[in-house]
Amino acid sequence: MESTPRKTSRRLLGDRGETIACQWYLDHGYEIIDRNVAISRVGEIDVIVQLSAGHKTEIVFAEVKTRTDSRAGHGYEAISYEKRVRMRNTAMAWIGDNVDHIHQRISWRLDVVSIDMSNNPPLVRVFENIEI
Repeated sequence: MESTPRKTSRRLLGDRGETIACQWYLDHGYEIIDRNVAISRVGEIDVIVQLSAGHKTEIVFAEVKTRTDSRAGHGYEAISYEKRVRMRNTAMAWIGDNVDHIHQRISWRLDVVSIDMSNNPPLVRVFENIEI
């Protein structure tokens, strides 16, 4: 009999934060494309969403950081330069694998979603188009 690995409380918190982030994007007119995308030897993206307006589509690659309190700092403070570079490289690899560049005009950006669970409801801060 094969057992399924149990998720750690940290992973459960991360899953909850990603769900909250997805809901934030949905509430702001975005469509969820995927979650927890890993590209071998490149990196991982927590949430991929898109916003379409007319003939233009914007794809957003979001890193979600969830905290139960601020003792370890705010979630957005945990995104290092190296992590931003991995996010960019992962986004570019995903676009190369998934977007038909000939028939679709897209723009894309990197976001960081910082979620503070010590508030009720949780406080969601979205930092759009972060710089590398």
